[in-house]
Parts: sequence; structure tokens; C-alpha cells
Amino acid sequence: MITWMQKHKKWLIITVWVSTIAFVGAGLVGWGQYSYGSSAKNIAKVGDIEITKSDFTNEYSRLYSQFYQMFQGNFDKEKAKMFGLEKQALRTLINRALILNLAKEYDISVTKDEVLQTLTSFTFFQKDGKFDKKIYKNFLEKQNIKPKDFENDLKKDLIIQKTLSLFPIVTNSLEEESLNSIFKIGDKIKYKHISADDINIKIDQNK
Repeated sequence: MITWMQKHKKWLIITVWVSTIAFVGAGLVGWGQYSYGSSAKNIAKVGDIEITKSDFTNEYSRLYSQFYQMFQGNFDKEKAKMFGLEKQALRTLINRALILNLAKEYDISVTKDEVLQTLTSFTFFQKDGKFDKKIYKNFLEKQNIKPKDFENDLKKDLIIQKTLSLFPIVTNSLEEESLNSIFKIGDKIKYKHISADDINIKIDQNK
């Protein structure tokens, strides 16, 4: 689990924050296990963390919106099934739940002041450089999200970020060179400019 988090730390942080803005000890026994349909409002439970239907709907909607923009509107439910968006959404929520379990085990928490400081730092909630409560409430109303739910999700995201910061990524020179080489790959082509005079077409009526 720790190895997985080290490898995917940057990807996880990006996923966590995009999810919030849009809708806002792996060896421990039982962490890798999860059950489905633990209650009417929950679809799964990972350790002590329950995944609600609302969590799944929000994550699926976030992914759908991401693919819709990627394909410039040429994306529908059939393509969503083809790309397995439901599985991707559930996998993301399970990964988040695994980290939250680790945070709970290590007593990693976030204060109300930390949540408030992060919330007021979002530029899209600001007017003239200051947090505007009216803009904040209007945004949530349009997204059909309750402030309590948004702030609770933000708190979870901050806990995840704080937990991941305990596992710094250490890379060696070979890994950096391999990654950089991807951006240096290119195709070599040879071309020749031709004019209408260079084109000689013979027409055979019989053929």
C-alpha cells in the first residue's frame, strides 16, 4: 500500500483536488478488503470508511465531465461504458478510502481553521481578492451541493494530502532520464516539394 501511494502520490493529489473543486501502514489487517451494499445509502465499505451513493455519483459525474471535454462533446453513456467509467469511479473512491483509513490509524486530522483557510483561498470564491460568502453559496446552489457536504469533502481531501506528504517521492537519475526521454521522442520524415509540371498522367481509355 505504501509503495503504491509513493508511486502514485502526484496523481492522487491531482485527482483529490479536482474532485473537490468540481463538486467540490498498508499491512494493517482488513485494509485491502471491502464489502458492497452495507446500508441503503452506502454502496461499499473499505475498512472503517463507507462509500456513499452520493460519493459515487459525484465521482462518476466528475469523470464523465472530464471525458466529455476531452472528446469535445463527442461522448455519451455508451462510450462511458466502453471506458469503464463506473469501475474507474469506484476504484478512485476505494483508493481514497484506503488512505483515509491510514490517516485514521495514525491520528492524522485537520482542524476547522485549516479547512477555512483552504476554502477562503480558492480564487473562484473571491471578489476583489477576498472571500465572498455570497459567491460561495451561489456556486454550491447551482451544483446542488450543501455547504456542509462540500466542507466535509474538503476536510477529507486535506487529510489525504497531509497523509501523502508523509511519503516523499525519491527518484534516481535513471528514472528521471527515462521520463524526460518521452518528451524528446520524435519522428523523422523526408519530403519533396512537387509542382503540377512534375505530375505526368497518361490516360488509357480502354483500361
